Amino acid sequence: LRGPAALLYGGSAMGGVVNVIDNRIPREAIDRPQGRVQLQGASGNRERSAAAVLETGNGTQAWHVDAFERNSGDVRVPNAAGRIPNSAATASGGAVGMSHFGEGMRLGLSASTWRSSYGTVAEDDTRIGMRSDRLGWEGEWRSPGALWHSVRLQGSASDYSHTEYEGAAPGTVFARRGQDLRMQARHRPLGPLDGVVGVQWESGRFKADGEEAFVPYSRSRSQALFALEEWRTGWGQLQAGARIEQVAVRSEGSPWSERFVAGERRFDPRSASLGGYVQLAGDWRATAQLAHSERAPSDAELFANGPHLATHTWETGNATLGLERSNSLELGLERRSGPHPMKFSVYESRFSNFIGLMATGAVKGDADLPEYAFQGVRARLRGWEAS
Repeated sequence: LRGPAALLYGGSAMGGVVNVIDNRIPREAIDRPQGRVQLQGASGNRERSAAAVLETGNGTQAWHVDAFERNSGDVRVPNAAGRIPNSAATASGGAVGMSHFGEGMRLGLSASTWRSSYGTVAEDDTRIGMRSDRLGWEGEWRSPGALWHSVRLQGSASDYSHTEYEGAAPGTVFARRGQDLRMQARHRPLGPLDGVVGVQWESGRFKADGEEAFVPYSRSRSQALFALEEWRTGWGQLQAGARIEQVAVRSEGSPWSERFVAGERRFDPRSASLGGYVQLAGDWRATAQLAHSERAPSDAELFANGPHLATHTWETGNATLGLERSNSLELGLERRSGPHPMKFSVYESRFSNFIGLMATGAVKGDADLPEYAFQGVRARLRGWEAS
C-alpha cells in the first residue's frame, strides 16, 4: 500500500506499507480439507527447512493450523576461515486459528508462537534466544446499517522477549508486551466518494533487565483517527488520506542503572496525503503522490543511555526531540495490464526534522565504545524506482 492508503496503518510510511495477510484467522468459509507442504534447502549456509499448512471447515466454521522449522549453519564466505563465525540460526513456530461465519458476520481468533536462537557475528560467543507469542482476534459485520457497507474490529496481544547469552550463561533480557485494538468502517458511496474511517489504540511496555541494558523501562501509548476517501472518474482516480494521533512515551527508569531518568513526553502527530492517477493512451497511466508526514520519537530515541553491544556503540537518547516531519512528492508512469506490466517513478522527501543516530566523536563506558546520539537534523532523500 502506497500513498494515502498507507495512512490507514501509520503516519510516517512514506515508502509504503506491506500488509501481510496470513489467513491464520480464516477470512472465507471452507467446506473441505486443503493444505500445503514446503521443503527447502540452501547450500550457502547449509539451511534445511520445512513448513506445512492445513485448513478445513464445514461451511460455518473454518480452522487453520500451520507449523515450521528452520535450521542453518554458519554462512560460507570466500575468505581464509571459509565461514562467518557464529552466524548459525534455528527457528520454529506455528499457529492455530478459527473463524465462525454467520449471516452477514464473521468472528475469529488465532494463537501463534515463534522461537529462535541465533548468533551475533559481532562476538563469537554471544547468542540470542528469542521467543514471541501472540493472540489475535477479528470481527466483521456486513451491512450493519444504511450508511455503512461493513465494520471490522481487530485486536491482538503480544509477548516478546530475547535473552543475550555469553556462552551458556544468560545475560540481559529484553522484553516487550503490547496490545492493540482497531476499528475500521467502510461507508456506502457518498456521491462520487467511497472510503473508510477508523480509530486505532496501541499500548506497550518495555523492560531491559541486566547490566547491558541501554534503554530504561518504558511505556508507550497511542490513539489515532484516520480516514481515506477515493473518487473514481472516467479519466482516473483521486485519493485523499489523513491521520491524527496522540502519543505518550514514558521512561520509568531502571533498577539496573542510575543512568536512566524518569520522565514522559507527549506528541500530537498530524499526517495527510493526496494521490491519484490519470489514464493515458493505451494501458498507460501517470501517477502522483504528495504527502506531509509526522512521527513521534520512540522510547529508545528519547531515553537510551548505555552500551548497545550488538552494534558495539554507546547509544544516547535525546528527551528534547520533537516530531519527525517531512514533505514528499512522487511522480510516476506505469502500465498495469497487458503481457508486460512496468512501472517507473521518481521521488523526493525533505525533512525539516529527521531523527538520526549520529556519531558524536566521543567514547563512553569501560570498553571505550564510540558514542552515537539521536539528533534531529535537516535531511533530503531522493531517488527513482523501476520495475
